[in-house]
Amino acid sequence: MINQKKVRDMTRLAIFEKHHRKEIDTVKTTYRSDYVSSYLMKNWFRITLAFGIGLVLWALYRLDEIADSLNRMDPVQFGLQILTVYLIVAVSYLAVTWGIYTIRYRQMKKARDEYQQLMEPLIKEYQKTEQRRTRE
Repeated sequence: MINQKKVRDMTRLAIFEKHHRKEIDTVKTTYRSDYVSSYLMKNWFRITLAFGIGLVLWALYRLDEIADSLNRMDPVQFGLQILTVYLIVAVSYLAVTWGIYTIRYRQMKKARDEYQQLMEPLIKEYQKTEQRRTRE
């Protein structure tokens, strides 16, 4: 005889798993620090590349001004200004990245916990069925 409660629980579990499988697997296999730091590294490379492209475009746009002031410019001071701007941009971008991916990991962990809560009634139902079979 078909147990309607098991069917209902399994259907609910399958639907939940279909929508949240990637999150559940990620939380099962990855620590939060590893998850967040991998995205921090990816985004650090991205922001460095974007800043470099932006710096080249800015330099090309202001090429005349830069060429006129080359004799008067202190290259160390100019480099420090560029480095300061880069650090401000990179640190602020990475702080936002850290916040976003920490929140995403927490949400994925909640999805995993919800999945485990959906599994508990099904496991109990299977245990009851197994106990009945062993008695017989």
